[in-house]
Amino acid sequence: MHGQISWHELTTPNIKEAQAFYSGLLGWTFDGFGPDGKYWLIQNNEVAVGGLMPKTEETAFPQGWLFYVDVRDVDQAIVTATKLGGKSLLPPFNMPGVGRIGVIQDAAGATVGIMTSEDSSESPMMRPKTGEFCWRTLMTNNTEDAAKFYREVFGWEVQALNTGEEKPAKTFVWRGVPVAALDELPDHIKAPPHWGMAVAVDDCAKSAGRVEKLGGRLLMKPTVLGKMGVNAVLMDVSGAAFLSLFQADISAMDKLAIKLGAPA
Repeated sequence: MHGQISWHELTTPNIKEAQAFYSGLLGWTFDGFGPDGKYWLIQNNEVAVGGLMPKTEETAFPQGWLFYVDVRDVDQAIVTATKLGGKSLLPPFNMPGVGRIGVIQDAAGATVGIMTSEDSSESPMMRPKTGEFCWRTLMTNNTEDAAKFYREVFGWEVQALNTGEEKPAKTFVWRGVPVAALDELPDHIKAPPHWGMAVAVDDCAKSAGRVEKLGGRLLMKPTVLGKMGVNAVLMDVSGAAFLSLFQADISAMDKLAIKLGAPA
């Protein structure tokens, strides 16, 4: 279904280190996939929640976490993205049993995957369970340009969401459902525009406490985010993959979910 987030994937230079890190942190397991055995399905309680693949010299996009969005036509999405100042990082190709796949950068340089699935049926929007991806945030230097790019390529709209903090959050909305945040990249953060992703956890402090023991770095200690919940940010054992651990305040988020405001 056009505009629906469909997959998450980690590209990393050391598969075994990554598997040990995320297994210890989130309890994930990994199953080899495909004829060459170079792709692993990330399993969370026996449900596939993402993929793991090696970073090589031939990999056309940066290592780290990437998510994919379903589009009606991958090739046309690349044409639209290019007209808006983006570019294709990975020439589209067909994967039997999955669909047609590509990777693009938006006009500011943030990377996102695109896919036209062989199975075009719409997946229900369920509340993420523990160990599943639950949110994404685009940090960029021009939110107006970003809003136009993702509206034209994916059909996402940007609306204001009252999160309980002083300033409403700019939020990407797909078919009335919040799917990601849109935020200005602060001057003090010496990083290019990028997408960040979050995984749901039951106890943010407990999960964050395992990060450094497993060889990662804790970049932001567990922090209360308005009425949304508690969040921590880590760099994994590779030194180049960032991820957030999010413990939701379910009752508060149920109330916030119906408080989408006017376009931001």
